[in-house]
Amino acid sequence: KRDDMPQAVLSEKEFRSLVSQQGLACNEAEFAEFHNAYVLVRAMASRVRKPRSHMAEPSAIFSPAQTSST
Repeated sequence: KRDDMPQAVLSEKEFRSLVSQQGLACNEAEFAEFHNAYVLVRAMASRVRKPRSHMAEPSAIFSPAQTSST
């Protein structure tokens, strides 16, 4: 498995199985909220975890203001 390849979001059924395996007890409303949050976190992670060049680092593109020493 490669870290740079996006992973598929688990279906509600798969997520329910995972939650059950971990022993987390929750009602249907809580489960729905957890699953919705999971989908949003996966979407965020797919946007954040992308290779970036050194130019994406602000310190590489901004220089401090030059001041006169008179």
